[in-house]
Amino acid sequence: MIKHSSNMNKSNIINDLQDYMFTSINIDKFAKHMIQFSLKPKSSLKFIQNLNDKKVDKKIDTNTNTNTNTNTNTNTNTNTNKIDKKIEKKKETMYRPRQKDSLFWCFYILKNGYSNYEMDINNQYFVVEKKEKFKYIELLRKKKDLLKLHKIKPLTELEDDLANKDRISIKTFFALCVLENINVLLVNKRKVYELLTNDIDSDHPLNIVHRNSENYEHLIELDPTEEIIKKYRETYYMMSSFDATLKSMSSYKLDELLDLCKKLNIDIEEYKNNKLAKQKITKKDIYKLLVLKY
Repeated sequence: MIKHSSNMNKSNIINDLQDYMFTSINIDKFAKHMIQFSLKPKSSLKFIQNLNDKKVDKKIDTNTNTNTNTNTNTNTNTNTNKIDKKIEKKKETMYRPRQKDSLFWCFYILKNGYSNYEMDINNQYFVVEKKEKFKYIELLRKKKDLLKLHKIKPLTELEDDLANKDRISIKTFFALCVLENINVLLVNKRKVYELLTNDIDSDHPLNIVHRNSENYEHLIELDPTEEIIKKYRETYYMMSSFDATLKSMSSYKLDELLDLCKKLNIDIEEYKNNKLAKQKITKKDIYKLLVLKY
């Protein structure tokens, strides 16, 4: 009897606790009055605001992209134009040999071409320079009469240049050009000297070499046009010989001195302004100025 009573008590306790257990029936009953929220509250103000913000952002992005594209295109075109202008600006018009005796290497390039100088010489320029110079000493001796026609002498001076000097002189440069039938126009500041060994044509073009007598630098002008050549011939001072100097003052008329100043780009007006007030500029003044600037 006691055993049966104990079982009854256990059964009553379980029944009493069933209302508080997490059974499927109880969970449904407890949850039926709860408000169900979606994980993405599409009807909430926050969500709507987010949508509006996204629309605005999208519109701004679209406009920005359109403006950016327009600006990009404009900028691209502008940048392209700038690059083109820079390329035009940076387009090389002069070629300067790297070696100390730049005048000799200008001659070498005019004779043998740029590719031979750039690619074939490489680091052998010292050996090549010595070899070529001694070769031309022999040629000069064989063609003395040709040099005399161009009034290039004495031969001993030319040989000394090639054999012993670090740099060849203008005279030796022209002697080498005579030997190889190279037409050349030498430009030294506003002074020019033209050596023609042949009629100018495709086989014998007029080559232009620029000289800086202060640092002995020499450069070859690339692809000179007819206009450039005309400018040098007509507006620069054409020297009668490559080593010509000014004649005595009495050899010039005042107009000749003024014309010489113009061709040498000497500003007489500036000189007048710097001169003492109310003093008239004289022929002697102009000649002195030419001597300083020549």
